[in-house]
Amino acid sequence: MKWEGTLEEYVQSIMDGDIKYKTSHERLYHAFQWARAKGLLTKIYGMDYIFDEIEKNFLIPASKGYDARKRLLVLVGPPGSGKTSIVRLLKEALIAFSKTDEGAVYKIKNCPLNENPLLALPADIKNEMIEKVELKLNGFLSPLNKQRLNEDYNGDWRKIEVERYYISESERIGIGSFVPSDPYTQEVTDLIGDVDYSTITTYGSVSDPRAYRYDGEFQVANQGLLELHEVFKTRRELMYPFLTLAEDGVYKMTRQSMVFTDQVLVGHSNEEDLKTFVKQSENDALLSRMILIRVPYNLQLAEEINLYHSILNEEDRRRLGYLAIETLAKAVIMSRLDHRKKSEALFDRINDLDQANIFTLNKRDGMFGIEVRIAFQVLERTMSRVGVISAVDLLEELSHLLEQDYRLDNVTLHWYKDLIKRAEKDYHIQLHSLLEDYICKQETKRLDRFVYECLYDRGKVKSWLNISEDMFSSLQGLIDEQTDDQLSINLLPKEYQKVFKQKLLEEYVEELYIKGNLREWLQHYFKSHLEQEGVKHTNKLIEDLYHALT
Repeated sequence: MKWEGTLEEYVQSIMDGDIKYKTSHERLYHAFQWARAKGLLTKIYGMDYIFDEIEKNFLIPASKGYDARKRLLVLVGPPGSGKTSIVRLLKEALIAFSKTDEGAVYKIKNCPLNENPLLALPADIKNEMIEKVELKLNGFLSPLNKQRLNEDYNGDWRKIEVERYYISESERIGIGSFVPSDPYTQEVTDLIGDVDYSTITTYGSVSDPRAYRYDGEFQVANQGLLELHEVFKTRRELMYPFLTLAEDGVYKMTRQSMVFTDQVLVGHSNEEDLKTFVKQSENDALLSRMILIRVPYNLQLAEEINLYHSILNEEDRRRLGYLAIETLAKAVIMSRLDHRKKSEALFDRINDLDQANIFTLNKRDGMFGIEVRIAFQVLERTMSRVGVISAVDLLEELSHLLEQDYRLDNVTLHWYKDLIKRAEKDYHIQLHSLLEDYICKQETKRLDRFVYECLYDRGKVKSWLNISEDMFSSLQGLIDEQTDDQLSINLLPKEYQKVFKQKLLEEYVEELYIKGNLREWLQHYFKSHLEQEGVKHTNKLIEDLYHALT
């Protein structure tokens, strides 16, 4: 709803509860909650816990007026981890929320600084409002609007015109953005605007507030959000205006008195730039005025799989073979875990890894590894081929892409290729497991007899199960208590059941292979079973399984 009126009417609407005044931090927090409730923050897979961290460590305390509002929020992570996307969603939430009644934003009409009209109130009126409606109201009127108050409204604050406006990044209203360019050409005027020298003859002095171009990012972002790209690439001289803005809510324009502003400052940076910045002791004061939140690569398997599926069209998704996407996702996630651990130990962590507890894990986990853009390239390239795309196809393409990546040293490349081999091994283990389950269901009596015979061959069972003499005796006693009819593999602990099932699988496959019937058996019997179970692209799967078995 569009609203215009005088400042007196605006104040009365606030006092009556018809208009809910909010600071920029309150507005962003409510926009965040509003967007989350509507499911608008689910566009980045595996990032719910990051939003939780931002809410808990920044938005909530800042919206309550605590010191967090005096800090620059900086998201730190490796390239492609989602830092920019997170800020983009925050901006989109703020833009959409400003169009609701609850998120309405008001300014002095036609003010190029988007200035809060309540700053024009006399101290006694401000204090009354603060007391009666519990406003968080700080600051003072800018030189420009002081002049307008005196000249246009004869010093009567009640007559100041107020209008509602809508935040828009494309129109540079309420959303500012600063991107460091060449450090030698970065200018503070990009932030605070500059004197408009063409107006000097009109106004007679460069210090006249009207002789100024209010087009800097600080003015644009007033009552909204200012995004700072690549924070630690910014010249130190330009960092101080940001931090003064965060700490005190003020900035200085050329030949004018201080200007108060109310805006949320959000930056993002790669970890390497932060490390360089930290090493310079003169930056300690700057770092103390920042809230740093890590944004690692996704480590949650289900979310990584969903992310890959999201970029594929339906036709290409139907072309994916058994466990193809899952296997690629496992290889990528393994590369993001502490590389000092053995690959087997890494692989065992994947299915149990809880992304929500990333902040309690090794601080290096997720801060390096294969970025999602590489995985996307793998999918794009393989989908240009004809036919079914298997897990092996994806892993081969991943290996090829990594070999072409000039950023990787030999040690890292070798490590990644080892992980790819381990992911392929796991894929084959999964295929073996499918076959094992089928054979064991078909050969139940043979399996039980197999167990019975093996358990009475003391040397064989101890070798297979790698158990102690006491454990062997315990198993032997368990078997002795059963009759032949009662004897079943189900009597054994599950870890031992698996060993016997694997041994049966090996013998069964070996018999077929020796007879030369393995491929034919797989294509006829096992393929029919897979199709009955709803498995797609069984021809490709059978070929992968045959090569894995032989």
